[in-house]
Amino acid sequence: MRRIYIWFLLFFLLLTGAQAIYQNFDYIKHDDQEEISINNAILKEIKEDQGWLVSSTDDSWIEFRNINKKVNRLSLDITYNNSNSGDVIQLFYTGNNSVAYAEERSFKSEVINSDSQYMFDLNEEVDSLRIDIVNRKDVEFIINQITINPKPNFNFNISKWFLNSLLLSLFIFVIYTVIKKIDIVVKYRYLIATIIFILLVLFKVHGSSIGMWDTYVRGEERSTTLIGVERGIRSDEWLVQTPYLFSQAKSAELYKYKNDNIRSDGQNMVLANAPTFTIETIGKPFLWGYLLFGTDYGLSWFWFSKLMLLVLFSFEICMILTRDNKALSLLGAMWIAFSPPTQWWFSTTFVELIVYSQAIIVAINYFIKSKKEIARIGYIFATALSFLGFVFTIYPAIQVPMGFLTAVFVFGLVYNAGFKKIAESFTKKETWSLVVCALIVIAAFITFIINSKADLKLLLGTVYPGEVVNSGGGYSFKDLQMYLLSWLLPYKDIHFSNQSEISSFINFFPAMMLGLVMIFVSKKMGQVENKKIIIPIFAYFIFQLSWLFIPYPEIVGKITLFSFVNEGRLAQFVFGLTALYLTIWFIDVIVKMKPYKNIEVFLICSCIAFIYVYSIYNTGIKDYLSGFLIITGVAFLLINVFILKGMKKSLITSVFILIVVSGFTVNPIAQGTDSIFNKEIAIEIQKINKEPGNKWVAVDSLVNGQYLVSLGSKTFNSVHFYPDLPMWRSLDQTHSYEEVYNRYAHVIVHLTMENQASFDLLNPDVIRVNLNYNDLLNAGVDYILSPSALEQEDYVKRIFYDSTSNLYIYKLEEGNR
Repeated sequence: MRRIYIWFLLFFLLLTGAQAIYQNFDYIKHDDQEEISINNAILKEIKEDQGWLVSSTDDSWIEFRNINKKVNRLSLDITYNNSNSGDVIQLFYTGNNSVAYAEERSFKSEVINSDSQYMFDLNEEVDSLRIDIVNRKDVEFIINQITINPKPNFNFNISKWFLNSLLLSLFIFVIYTVIKKIDIVVKYRYLIATIIFILLVLFKVHGSSIGMWDTYVRGEERSTTLIGVERGIRSDEWLVQTPYLFSQAKSAELYKYKNDNIRSDGQNMVLANAPTFTIETIGKPFLWGYLLFGTDYGLSWFWFSKLMLLVLFSFEICMILTRDNKALSLLGAMWIAFSPPTQWWFSTTFVELIVYSQAIIVAINYFIKSKKEIARIGYIFATALSFLGFVFTIYPAIQVPMGFLTAVFVFGLVYNAGFKKIAESFTKKETWSLVVCALIVIAAFITFIINSKADLKLLLGTVYPGEVVNSGGGYSFKDLQMYLLSWLLPYKDIHFSNQSEISSFINFFPAMMLGLVMIFVSKKMGQVENKKIIIPIFAYFIFQLSWLFIPYPEIVGKITLFSFVNEGRLAQFVFGLTALYLTIWFIDVIVKMKPYKNIEVFLICSCIAFIYVYSIYNTGIKDYLSGFLIITGVAFLLINVFILKGMKKSLITSVFILIVVSGFTVNPIAQGTDSIFNKEIAIEIQKINKEPGNKWVAVDSLVNGQYLVSLGSKTFNSVHFYPDLPMWRSLDQTHSYEEVYNRYAHVIVHLTMENQASFDLLNPDVIRVNLNYNDLLNAGVDYILSPSALEQEDYVKRIFYDSTSNLYIYKLEEGNR
């Protein structure tokens, strides 16, 4: 035992030292800093006016030529005359690998506020730079400073290093204990998970990136994130979903079906997957914490109930696939729960649909195996509740393929056990329980249709995302190996996409496909276990593969509902998960059979190497991995060798390291909700909200509307899950802008003195509404939250200014209409 403690201490110190070096690596290897002057730039469609640079068109830019040096990082310090929140700064460059500016070799950064500094990590040899400062005309700005390779500050955050090292060391110690005491851990897994879950909720721990609000709405200190990095790219979590959840808890009428604080006529919160006191939420246990305990504990409950159930159910699924191989099932549980897309999309409906799918499969599997009537009745109700959760977690692009995966898995279980045997095993009480569950599901459907029919019609009638009909065939084989770069995503930004969109399930389906062919040719298929369960899953896997590459007649998509399924989403999510299920099964088969000779392993790995090289050199993988390219290729080939040779310990160790590196560091470890609520501006807004009926507007900001929503404010503009057509049509009586506003949208409001309202489309999911003060008064707005001072004193009265967040609160003066 003493030796273990010594190793623990050495590992702790080593980790601390490694963090110190990693955090200050840029400082140690720093290149010479160089400032480049705007006087040396070529200005395209930009003029000077009273000290300001002004864009003449919506395609204005600044170009610097003859840079001719390695640019690791570029710093841009810029001031806008007015807040340009919602606009995008885009940096293009040419260098060794490109002679022309191109979208795939560019970096984007969202404009935060009127005066900000932006950092771009290039790590490229650069010949010339082009900076698109604005994307619309008549924008006034000043370039304060542009710096190539700015010298970083020395980071000496010893307390954070110690905390990180302690937690990681404890984690490794726990893993070591689990391996040594695997039988005890497996036996008491639900009790252990429950204790951990309760402790995490009691301490309000979660993995949300709401610490990003400290960037957009500054407070006295950063107050939420403990360890790790907030992910700005996960704006659908910290900017959209989490404020929706908080709004339900903070609104005057708690957890209503329609939240009257969002949109002029309220927003359907079941469609938005937020907690409601309705029958649909019975099947959504992740939301129960909000209903029971409010925002702080609710957020922790939401995060870790999902993670715990995902790990537990993934373990059960792997136990089915491997026929009770505990070690491989534990690996599989971590592999599924901490795969890159699972973590990058953790707050979304995708992960919830995985859990509901697995819960249905596991409940039915236990029902088949169980002999106790009371337990079987429990499994019937568990299946029904999971089915409710699955159906009302509305995202057809994932629901449809995940539903088929669930169905074929269940079919395999029933086929394996025997249809007749299962049918004859039902007792009267079990049959009546099944009837009761069916009635609950039917009642939930009827309630949902009555309450949501009109909103669903609005949602399906939008321009974006709209009702898109897919017919397959739009994917490329080379993109199926994007998992090769997934391990690096938590540590390096990607310029040809973003981390969330490019993340993929790490799997070894090329080895599985080639390996199964080899087994079939050698006539060893008779030795393969679990065939009755695996054959339906494998058949569905082949169908998904065909949908990716083969265009189907439109009627096939409509009959199967795959017309809702985009090929990219299918490849990234459900196809990847199916491939991972089959990979885990295949590993178990190979470990038990060890069917390949060395020459066969060599031939299979040679084919896999060819596939990897083809994918690497025909996608952005090569440029992204750059210096890590060879080590990544070698590591993945080695894991393939471990799998094909059935080297259990080596493959478990290597895959576990890969999982930890690629998934464990995606989301931060955070505590509480102070990044939203513990700020002077938040306290003042909530004080005003105590007066019933007050309505707000957030001007010149992409994010402040959602900030108001999270505080329980009735808000004119925020993120609208479906368009506020009654309001927009009242402002646009000729319907001239309907193509702009008829969409899911982040709504920015800009104040003008024009008589007529107008709408601008900034991005497919971002619109700007240009309104005058009378328009706001007619919409019933009482208060304005603004990132800059408003000068029209005839219309507004300033009642509060927060110097820390630089936000102003104004009251609209009714008498000056």
